[in-house]
Amino acid sequence: MIYSLRKNQPSQIIIKLKPVLVELSEVSITEQKDKEWERDLKKFANAFLGKSIFASKCKINNTWVIDFDKKGGQLNASSTDMLKISNNALGYNVYFFLSHFYTKGLTVSYSGKYRFEQIEPENTKQEKRWNKNRDKTYYGSLRHFPSSLANGRLSEDGYVVHFAKLDATGSTFDVTTIAMEKNLLSMDEKSGDILLKFNDFIRVIYTKNSSYDYSNINPDKSQTSYLYLTKSSIIIHLNGLSSDRAYIQEYGFWGENRVAELLPINYLPKK
Repeated sequence: MIYSLRKNQPSQIIIKLKPVLVELSEVSITEQKDKEWERDLKKFANAFLGKSIFASKCKINNTWVIDFDKKGGQLNASSTDMLKISNNALGYNVYFFLSHFYTKGLTVSYSGKYRFEQIEPENTKQEKRWNKNRDKTYYGSLRHFPSSLANGRLSEDGYVVHFAKLDATGSTFDVTTIAMEKNLLSMDEKSGDILLKFNDFIRVIYTKNSSYDYSNINPDKSQTSYLYLTKSSIIIHLNGLSSDRAYIQEYGFWGENRVAELLPINYLPKK
């Protein structure tokens, strides 16, 4: 209804549209995924989940939320929603909010927040297998080592630690002297926090992995890891957790363990 200029005298305008038929070109819809995206996804999964036996039992259930970007040989990944990961080796569904991810060469860096949901075991056999795998994941891990260190149990828990540094080529490590708790720990006088502090690197060998004979330790055939701190010292707690986790760089065994080996922060071994 449109009103005329004369007061209170409405007038009507009737508008008619004439349809025009436009023929569109043919559109084909297929389910074929972008091959480059699939290659990026495979590279991302190997770097993010890891390449361990447990990683082979993990699956990202909503891969379509992941976007990739490549610059100068570096693969970056982001997600529009939480990643939903089924870990059928440890019996958890992991919901991971990815803050950042990139990989280039042998370097992998990622961070985010995550939560766990226990999967209901199908039977007692599966429950026992999950519990065994969880304990195996915990012992000798970057969660277990700081706890042993802070509680003064390095030797008792099966750790052998040496100071180390990169050789002249920057490709291998030169091991120097053995490192004890007293060489690695100090206490902040003001806060009372336990501080882990060392120069260069430390080499950490876990000697209670039953897969190896440790009567004569060979680092090349053992569960060997190297740690480097990107700040002068970090805080560690008796439970093995650290609020400064972002300042730790790990290589070797620990460097190869990724999201497939994640455990809830309140997890404690059954034995």
